Amino acid sequence: MSKAKNKAVRSVAAQVRGGDTIFEFWLLAAALCWWIGITEPVLNVTKLYLFDETVSLTSAIQTLWTEGEVLLAGIVAAFTLVFPVLKLLGLWLGFRLSMDRPSVALATRIVSVTGKWSMLDVFVIALIIVMLKGSWIADAETGIGLYLFFAAVVLTMVATVHLGSMQNRVRDMNGEHLDD
Repeated sequence: MSKAKNKAVRSVAAQVRGGDTIFEFWLLAAALCWWIGITEPVLNVTKLYLFDETVSLTSAIQTLWTEGEVLLAGIVAAFTLVFPVLKLLGLWLGFRLSMDRPSVALATRIVSVTGKWSMLDVFVIALIIVMLKGSWIADAETGIGLYLFFAAVVLTMVATVHLGSMQNRVRDMNGEHLDD
């Protein structure tokens, strides 16, 4: 089989050994942290020192939707549900599909676009906590969901860097260069 034909059908996963196991572990760990992070409480709110309420990302979206804040619910859902799933899927496709396929270029663009917004939810929750801590009416503490969501963001960032490194290694092995 010629070198050109060989590289046309091979994925990063098929060409790079050693990094593939850790990469897939990072993706699996990120997906698990993301799932638990959106369903577990991100905030524990105490109102007037009497009433406690826990808020998860999914319950916040549901509450916004039922309260008629459809646009805000959609924005929060996009950043906490849709973008992370697209990023994880894009990373997996970029790893498993042949590098010369247009779908890999699309997956890379999806990862690039969604990655820029990864930390937005964490910052919004941190801002809410700061605002509530300064209020005499309510107090807020972070829940495990926030830390797991943050871990998912960090793990996908690490996986993104690792995938880029593996793709560059494959290009070097195949004699391809970005400036060609």
